[in-house]
Amino acid sequence: MDLICSLVIILMYLILVLFLPLSGVFDDVIIYPTEWNIYSLYLIGMFLFTCLVVKFYGISTFISAWRNYYDYRTLNMDSLITIGSVSSFIMALALIVEYTL
Repeated sequence: MDLICSLVIILMYLILVLFLPLSGVFDDVIIYPTEWNIYSLYLIGMFLFTCLVVKFYGISTFISAWRNYYDYRTLNMDSLITIGSVSSFIMALALIVEYTL
């Protein structure tokens, strides 16, 4: 079941990231007025989509990394994945706040 869900999520992500921006169909709908200084619905939608993926599929890696560090004071591959994911997530959040608000 998780495999099917992850394949559906990957397919939706590829459609949203690769094909919709190139089509030009939604250019007038996606972009907010520039006087509000909001970048786009697309960016905010992709951020919310990423939040859902991290919540449902990444949380087990985060918990494993935390427990491994807390119990044994060692770092493993889960720790590296967690550090990279959290740092890129925080950077994306900072850029969204800086450029959209």
